[in-house]
Amino acid sequence: MEPLTQQFHRLIERFRSVFLAGLGLLGILVYAGGITARYPLLDGLTNPNTIWSSIVGRSVGAFSIHALMYLFLTLIYVLALWLIQHSGNSHHATIIIVGVWLLASMVLLGTA
Repeated sequence: MEPLTQQFHRLIERFRSVFLAGLGLLGILVYAGGITARYPLLDGLTNPNTIWSSIVGRSVGAFSIHALMYLFLTLIYVLALWLIQHSGNSHHATIIIVGVWLLASMVLLGTA
């Protein structure tokens, strides 16, 4: 009976690792499509005083999209932190976190 329990726990840990990686990739997609694509670096370099509202236009819709992106990213972070806290294998979580952080940093290099 014991080996079956260990296999179940390994399966749960694997699921948590895959889910954590999926959350990280989802966050990177939000960064790429929601931030980097909307606020390109070239606009910021040509006009250093550029802010997000001057790039996409000052409107309630633009602000709502901007606020929802950050709310969604915050929810992803909270869920990821919960997964990490309840993870038994912190080594896999650490590797995933560092990998996602590096990818997100590369994506955000193109943002104004």
